[in-house]
Amino acid sequence: MVNTENSFLIDATFIIERTHKTYLGAPLLMVQGRDRTFTFGFARGFLRLRSMFGIRSGMLVIGKNSHLITLNSNIEDLVDFLRALDVPFLHDPHNDALQIAGSMSSAFSHIITGDRRLLQLCRDRLIIIF
Repeated sequence: MVNTENSFLIDATFIIERTHKTYLGAPLLMVQGRDRTFTFGFARGFLRLRSMFGIRSGMLVIGKNSHLITLNSNIEDLVDFLRALDVPFLHDPHNDALQIAGSMSSAFSHIITGDRRLLQLCRDRLIIIF
């Protein structure tokens, strides 16, 4: 069971990939003349994840691999959305999420990911949720 002392590092790649595959670029939600479908889909996935694990403290990581999945404009809209909501995140388009998570893993009790490569970061006080 997750308690309030836990902090989560969330590799956003799997949420981005799932959102991209679900909506396939269909302009379903237009706001002020701009398509916000991708941002809506990501927010929906992220909030469900937060609710499922009771996340109160954590950080999202958006790495280079996310840019390979969807358009850069989708990532830019997502970053603007996260800033507006004041959600802690790290966006680094030059480094892979594995490198970022590896360098930051000591500050977190859990890592949530869809990337099996992050399993190599397992240790006594770090739980990898796949």
